[in-house]
This record gives sequence, structure tokens and C-alpha cells, in this order.
Amino acid sequence: EIYFIIETDSTSGKISFIFFGHSLDITDESILKDLIDGYPNATSTFYYYDEKAKQTYVKNLFKLFGKEKVEELLEKNKIEFVSVYNS
Repeated sequence: EIYFIIETDSTSGKISFIFFGHSLDITDESILKDLIDGYPNATSTFYYYDEKAKQTYVKNLFKLFGKEKVEELLEKNKIEFVSVYNS
């Protein structure tokens, strides 16, 4: 099961997807692709509990989108990973 929050800024029109409590594995593929590919101007934030979880999320996103696309999304600040302890 994947949990996410959608934030919108009515002034700027910015859309932010906030993900938590998920695995980012193949079972999440359709929702992730719909959100990330379907809203190219949105940003996505993935919250994680520890470095091992973060590494797993990155590897799973590589499997879903390909390494090159994930690196591009990171470079363009379209996706980010944030520790739940630093938020």
C-alpha cells in the first residue's frame, strides 16, 4: 500500500507529492508512473527512516524508471529523499 499527500499552491500552481510508508517496488509502479510522469512540473518527496531504506528506495526507482531518468529527476530537483528525523 502506498500513502501520499498532494500539496498544491494556488498562487504558483506548484504541485508537490509527499510519499511515506511505502516500498517503491513493482506493486507501486502504476501509481508512481502516473504521478511522476503525468505531472512533469510537480515535485516528489520520499521520506525514509534510515539509510538502508533510502538505498532500497533509490534501487527500486532505478528498476521502475531506469537509472538515467532517476538521476535526471534528482538533478532537476523533481524528486528528493528526506529523513523523517530531519523534517
